Amino acid sequence: MLQNIFISTSLDHTRETLDIDYSGKNIILLMNEVNKKPGFLYIYNDPQNKLYIAKIKTMSTEDPNDYSFLKVKAGEHFVFIKYHMNFRTFSADVLKYLYARKNIDKIGNVEKSIFNTFKRFKFSFSRPIFNEEGFQQKFKKLEDLLHENDLANHILFEGLIIPPATENFKTYAILVEEDGEYFLTLTNEKMIDFDSQYISRDYSHDMPSYRPYFYDFFPDKNLMLEYRLSNYNDGVYEVELMSYEDERDKDRESIMGEVVFSASPIKSVPAYIKSLNKIQDPEITKRIEGIKNSTKNEIDTEKDNSDIEKKIISNLVPHKGNLENELIVYSVGQGNWSKINFTNNITKKNMLSIIFDIGIGIKPSKNIDEIAKDAANELRENYIFMLSHWDQDHIKGIVHLEEQQFEKLWIVPALPDDNISMGALRLAAFLYYNPAIESIFVDDKFNNQVIIDNDYLMLGKGEGQNIGFNATRGGKQVKTSYNNKNNLGLILAIKNNDQKVLLTGDCEYIQFPDAFINVEYDFLVASHHGAKTNIANLKDFGFLDVKKGTPAIVCVGENTDYPCCKHVDMIQNLGYIMEETSNLKSHPFKYVF
Repeated sequence: MLQNIFISTSLDHTRETLDIDYSGKNIILLMNEVNKKPGFLYIYNDPQNKLYIAKIKTMSTEDPNDYSFLKVKAGEHFVFIKYHMNFRTFSADVLKYLYARKNIDKIGNVEKSIFNTFKRFKFSFSRPIFNEEGFQQKFKKLEDLLHENDLANHILFEGLIIPPATENFKTYAILVEEDGEYFLTLTNEKMIDFDSQYISRDYSHDMPSYRPYFYDFFPDKNLMLEYRLSNYNDGVYEVELMSYEDERDKDRESIMGEVVFSASPIKSVPAYIKSLNKIQDPEITKRIEGIKNSTKNEIDTEKDNSDIEKKIISNLVPHKGNLENELIVYSVGQGNWSKINFTNNITKKNMLSIIFDIGIGIKPSKNIDEIAKDAANELRENYIFMLSHWDQDHIKGIVHLEEQQFEKLWIVPALPDDNISMGALRLAAFLYYNPAIESIFVDDKFNNQVIIDNDYLMLGKGEGQNIGFNATRGGKQVKTSYNNKNNLGLILAIKNNDQKVLLTGDCEYIQFPDAFINVEYDFLVASHHGAKTNIANLKDFGFLDVKKGTPAIVCVGENTDYPCCKHVDMIQNLGYIMEETSNLKSHPFKYVF
């Protein structure tokens, strides 16, 4: 067990000797125990209501003649506590995870934590137990938060996912709709600075390494909440977030949900919105819009399909006719993550893998998190990425990639004009500006067109129309059901001799280019998690019957409204048998062709 020290003081610990009431008889015994298993030093400044934390290095009665030490007077003795790096400032809420040794059996009961007991019984010194398991359920590992170059510590106020409710720690929100559900994509001034410096290439080397991250509030599944959120417009809002533990301001008008922070690993904190008001500071709105506009406007899109084709198939051409393909569909909740392996049938060597979407459910369970980590760890030398579109459930698995795993070819659609999360913008900027990454942003000139068609694959792009558009396919017309973000997506068909497998992303079937429609597929990954549809029979729009019992799969999470029964019937009426990834548990679905 780590030996921690808690000190309460009204003095400046960086300049003054702290006087503590130490009742222990043997200061040498205390020092020996701490030096054997040094833990953390917690200094609570009562007047400031601030908590300072550092990792203990050593404890001694001799002056270390070092800058990084704390001088403490304990009775008749002077004690010097050396610590690693600098103190970090945290909210006093962290004291909810500290417990006196006599309360070790009460860990988890906030009423018995130092946070509450200190209010009733003022004391200057304690050797507390830290509820590390409880802390890590909501925050990053404490030792990681103390690290100088830790990304989370750099962009979160006091290292906390839900910052203290003060004038200096403001959080801003933009309403985003994905798959018919609303959430708030979040940012703050530290994040605005960090993201702006990256896209302007004014990025200092003493800052943490930039990587894309996500910070969002997802409301509980509630029709009234969805209705309330849908009435907000596209502006920037100032949002006051509160932890579930803080009951004092919760009322019937509060918007309940979870804050999810994903700078690796993913952390989800139950929370509620106390207030959500249109921002009053035009400069903040200007800076947030500036990040969005700079990212979209500065990215050059690819208009030459021959360049795209060369970069994809260069590894495959020497092995024509000797390939065995394998499609793997991972069970990652309400998200899409698939991989196609191209293997030389003679040498059994993997020639190329295409990761088509790298998504996970927006609030992944621990089990799904582990599946995603394992899928990321499988990625070795010869692979490229394709993203169908920019919704989080198709991209968020990138939080499990190591830095060098990003350094491959990425083929992605051009960014949509609006309704996009800050996390998606960060990923797009990272793919475009990172010199170690080769990225191709497919221009919208390819909407409703085949981009590539060869012996190995056919890549296309949806027509890109919004909900309610009269789409015509097979001589018949029907209104679209999905939004333009989904219908602008990339569509991929993989071929091997006479066999064909189709991966659709979230693009609506009646938004496919015609070349993808009049085809008999041997395997289908259903579109948009099997969402609601206006179509009763796809054959009316040119789609072909397939051999009865042909496999298909739909990517869905447990306890959701997906897939829609009408969607399943529509696919199975063509001859497919539909499997749901939620029934696979931890096992990926594999199809060899």
